[in-house]
Amino acid sequence: MAVTFSNTNKPLNPRGNDASPLAYNRAALYSGKALSFDGAGDYVDCGTLDVTAYTAISMSFNFQLANITDNGLRLVSLLHSGTDDIRIEQGLSVLRIALDDGTAYTLETPSLTANEWNKFDMTFNGSTLEGYINGVSIGSMSASFNFSTANGLLNLYKHSAASSYAEGLMSGFKLFNTALTPAQIADLYNNPEKIVPTGVDNTALKLWLPMMESAGTTAYDGSGNGNHGTISGATYVNGVGAPVAQTSVIDWNKGTNLVTYSEEFETLSSWSRGGVSVTANQTIAPDGSTTGDLITSDGSSQQHYILQASSSSARTISIFVKMGTQRFIQILVGGTASPVANYDLQDGVSNMIGSSSTAAIENYGNDWWRISLSTTDAAASSIYLLFVNSLTAGRFQSTTSSGTAYVWGAQMELNTASVGPYVRTGATAQPTPVLLPAGLTTGRDITGVNLFENVRKQGALNLDGQSWAEVHDNASVDVSEFTLEGWIYTNSITSDNRILSKWFSGYPNRTYQFSATNDDLYLYISDGSNSNNTFVLNVLSLNNWYHCVATYDGANLKIYLDGVLKITTASTMTLKDSDQPVYIGAYVGSLDPSDNTTAQPRIYNRALSAEEIQRNFNAGKNIYS
Repeated sequence: MAVTFSNTNKPLNPRGNDASPLAYNRAALYSGKALSFDGAGDYVDCGTLDVTAYTAISMSFNFQLANITDNGLRLVSLLHSGTDDIRIEQGLSVLRIALDDGTAYTLETPSLTANEWNKFDMTFNGSTLEGYINGVSIGSMSASFNFSTANGLLNLYKHSAASSYAEGLMSGFKLFNTALTPAQIADLYNNPEKIVPTGVDNTALKLWLPMMESAGTTAYDGSGNGNHGTISGATYVNGVGAPVAQTSVIDWNKGTNLVTYSEEFETLSSWSRGGVSVTANQTIAPDGSTTGDLITSDGSSQQHYILQASSSSARTISIFVKMGTQRFIQILVGGTASPVANYDLQDGVSNMIGSSSTAAIENYGNDWWRISLSTTDAAASSIYLLFVNSLTAGRFQSTTSSGTAYVWGAQMELNTASVGPYVRTGATAQPTPVLLPAGLTTGRDITGVNLFENVRKQGALNLDGQSWAEVHDNASVDVSEFTLEGWIYTNSITSDNRILSKWFSGYPNRTYQFSATNDDLYLYISDGSNSNNTFVLNVLSLNNWYHCVATYDGANLKIYLDGVLKITTASTMTLKDSDQPVYIGAYVGSLDPSDNTTAQPRIYNRALSAEEIQRNFNAGKNIYS
């Protein structure tokens, strides 16, 4: 089944909510990963695609060539029938596009530079072949190709029928069964966060390999069509899209999880059971890993369940569930009030049973549902996941039927407002969020009101003058050079609005502060005794999104606004290490919370280049606008 995507207003949590089977959202596009091919046997086998009904085709990907003197080596090979194929191959510092059904139709790109990222696109509408580099046409020609004779065997960085391996990098491979227009090609290039360009039906996307898994031998298909690629030899490296590789970035944690083992349901010390067996790692989970566990009932006349003890009140319980043969599932919170909710894993329906609590079911694609129950039950209790016979079944219903279901990602949060982004617990370490390839993993507090809901919906903190986010002090936020970055929405330009601050009200605990003061931008640094600053006046206006960046490289302070350098001020000050936390949207010491919305606040341990800052601005300009 094809997946419906939206190109705007997606949450920016690691698991996402855009209904793709692996929950790929625009965050995936900026994970900073690519596959590296050594030219000596590395490739991705995408299997056989049914192209017999195609009348047109488009391909798109980012690439680097490591050796531009090679000739005839394939980056893409769609073997059609016998030796007939569609291929993109290296040709002495160029890429060559060829349609070959006995007659070869060939286009070549302009000369390319080794180890330089480019975006490539090709389209064929049944009569015209056209190629693009970085959104600009390289030319077109009349051509023909018969799609109807056989299916297509697709390989990346290898000839499908021979050992012809190219050397270089690739990320973000897409294949459409339609010919994109020049405007749509330009749209994808200028707005890389988009999954499909404006004006193209989402069902036209037949294959999408973001190549952001970071490990393993599977390149997962984010199109919803299940055309996963098998990686042979190729390895993951930092790629195009994410800002940069770094060793220090901060972000706030967007959720908590009080379940002790969220994925290892076979762990009896945490998950007890009755009338069921648990088999670990039996299917692909919503995050793309093979960690979905199989729950099998024994068919006896008793309750069939797994459970974990809980002693917390005012909570939301959630779990990812996929139907095997068991259609109906129940969440029960044992205790005085005993809230109960049933879920239909076939039709995606929830039903509360005799309680004022709230139940919900959310489609995560690939037949996975995230089911949840929010309750204020005050008694110490246990969390049950049970097999039941119907959507209207009562609590602890017995069932004699044998059934199976897959489970993954159990979570309990101390709130009853909504389900938060999934946070892994247990023997396997919490993964770093997608947007933060090397972020902190501990020491975040969020204080204030209306934060979680806003984070979930917009990927932003709603700093309403009463709210802020705090990152505990740790070694990674004591930097000698830095980049301070964030998107802000100006609810107010008549007060001090701190973007990022490690700055106490007095010496010696001052390190850095980046703020929007009235309609100005200010950057401060300190050595613990003295301070330097730079500022840009009269650049902000009310009710607008702005991309704000400040850098210090040990020689100069710089401020950028919307990707443009606004000021450079010389400074050679050695920054003071401080034991103060980092505040997002407040001033340490007096707090003075900001009345602005802040998104994607980041700290890097080096000064980003102008090119990197422009890339980050381009990545977010269609999200925050």
